[in-house]
Amino acid sequence: MIIKSFEIDKIKKTSSKYLLLYGDNQGFKDEVISVLKSKKKINSDVYYENEILKNVSDFTNTVLSKSFFDNEKFIIIKKISDKILPTIEFILEKNLEEVTIVLEADILEKKSKIRTFFEKDKDLICIPFYPDNYQSLSSIVTKYFYDKKISISNETINLMIDRANGQRKFLKTELDKIDNYLLNKKKINLD
Repeated sequence: MIIKSFEIDKIKKTSSKYLLLYGDNQGFKDEVISVLKSKKKINSDVYYENEILKNVSDFTNTVLSKSFFDNEKFIIIKKISDKILPTIEFILEKNLEEVTIVLEADILEKKSKIRTFFEKDKDLICIPFYPDNYQSLSSIVTKYFYDKKISISNETINLMIDRANGQRKFLKTELDKIDNYLLNKKKINLD
């Protein structure tokens, strides 16, 4: 099932535990993964496709094994390609309720087997992430300052977007710096 990046809230309404995130917008993919992890409130294990393909049986044993300490597993597999598809199909056949797997890829062509597999299955989620434009970055900045109840000029918004160089993760870094500044300022005023 395809979910558009602006429909991220639909993930919360679905019971799917297998997601494919692909595209150029790494900052947005990182945001979604962070939200998913915080929703589960469990630690995540991060793997790269090439290390899994070197020893598929070790990886599948890790996924299939139960832990005494954690009831659920949250697994992120980065830099995936079509080569991982047989492994994912094997895991899906086991119908594991306590495992969430997030596959992360850069650009996947329309002919990609794993992309097609996730798009056609109604129990799997496939989300494309396209590069941010001025409008999407502007809305992030505007919402941030609105939530903080701080008025800001369009010139400042433009400056922040220019400094972010079109990248959401750089913009988030700038906003985090502002958060730290405001937090430190609040501490100083309390003392």
